Amino acid sequence: MTVQVKDNGPSADLQVRLATTRENLEKQVYVSSGYVDGNGSVIFRELLPNYYWYGVDGWDDYGAVEVFSGYDGSVILWLNTPSAPKK
Repeated sequence: MTVQVKDNGPSADLQVRLATTRENLEKQVYVSSGYVDGNGSVIFRELLPNYYWYGVDGWDDYGAVEVFSGYDGSVILWLNTPSAPKK
C-alpha cells in the first residue's frame, strides 16, 4: 500500500505512521512507519489484511483504509491542520 502525502511545503522529513485503530494512532502504538521519499510517498509492503489508520506526527489530519490480501492500492493524506503545541 502506498501513502501519498500532500501538503504545501517540503515533505522530505515527514514520517507516516500506521496503527490498527485511531486510538492506537493517537497513543503512538504503531504497527509500521516510514519516511516519505522524494515523491512524497511511503510504500508499506506485506501488510496483513486489516483496517489501518495512518497519520503524521505534528498534524491533526489522518486517514483510514481497509487492506485486503493482495491489495496494492494507494491513498492520499492531505495535511491541512497542524497540531496545537503540547503544554
